[in-house]
Amino acid sequence: MCLCICESSIATDHTRSGEEVFNSACKACHATQFPNAPQAHDIAAWQKKYSISENQAKQKYPNLSGKALDQQTMAVLVAKVRNGNKTMPAKGLCNDCSDQEYQNAILYMMQPVKK
Repeated sequence: MCLCICESSIATDHTRSGEEVFNSACKACHATQFPNAPQAHDIAAWQKKYSISENQAKQKYPNLSGKALDQQTMAVLVAKVRNGNKTMPAKGLCNDCSDQEYQNAILYMMQPVKK
């Protein structure tokens, strides 16, 4: 009995990688040509999404630049996943993901395909 409890608490402490989150939740839309969902590893599509979110961060925090602006831009992207946005369902099919795991998934999908 104690072993199960210990294993359970260890499992919840694991922060999943972007690839793990993508494979378990995100690819249902981001690898299937789902309308308005930027496809994983489509650099141009993700640059567009990033730019839109960056503009939203600049509107909220007009004096930010550099790393601080990048952090707020990522916060905007994560909030869109967590709360839903247009065709993006709230929590993006990953109800148990943390904000860090959403960020990991976003960063994974923004990268070029690994060869």
